[in-house]
Amino acid sequence: KQLLKNRQSFDYSITLGAGLIQGKRVSKNLESRLQRTLDFAKRHHNTKLIMSGGQGYDEKISEAKAMRTWIIKHNYSPSKVILEDRSTNTKENFQKSAEKILEDQKTNNLGKQIRMVFVTNSYHLTRANYIAFFNNLKIFGIPAKTTRNYLALGWFREFAAMLLIKKHQHLFVLVLLLVISLGLALFSWIN
Repeated sequence: KQLLKNRQSFDYSITLGAGLIQGKRVSKNLESRLQRTLDFAKRHHNTKLIMSGGQGYDEKISEAKAMRTWIIKHNYSPSKVILEDRSTNTKENFQKSAEKILEDQKTNNLGKQIRMVFVTNSYHLTRANYIAFFNNLKIFGIPAKTTRNYLALGWFREFAAMLLIKKHQHLFVLVLLLVISLGLALFSWIN
C-alpha cells in the first residue's frame, strides 16, 4: 500500500501473465493483477506497462495480448503499453520483459537508472520476488488479490515450485532427516 501512495516516479510496471479462460479471456486472478496495475498506473502517470505472458498450447492468443486488450479497454493509453508475448514462466517473464525495457531505453535514448515494479497475485509474490532477486533485478513487487477458490491451490503450487527451485538442497535435508529418523528408530529398538 505504501508503494501505491508513494509519489516517486517509476519507469515500468511488469504485469505477470496467467492462464486464460477458454484460451482467450482474462481470469478473475489475472483481472485482479490488471486492476492493481491500473490503480498503480493512475498514481504514477509516466509509467509504461509491460504485459508479460506468452501463448500456451491451449490458448488462442498470448496472455500479453489479452492483458493489453483489457488494459486499453479500461482507458489506459495504448502508447504506454508494451507487449512481451514470448515468455512461458516467471523467470522468462522477467528476462524477456528486461529485454523489452532495454529496447525501449535504446529507442528513446534514455540512460538513467530504471525504476520498476511488478504485479502478481499475493500467492505468487514470494517466489516471483525470489526469481527477480536471483536474476539481479532491482524491482518492487505489488500483490494483487487472489480469489478465495484459488488461494489454497495457489499456495500449494507455489510451495511445490519453491521446493523445486532448490531441489538438491531440499533432497539433502530430506535424506538427512530420513537417516536421523532411521538411526533413532534403530537406537530405540536396540535399547
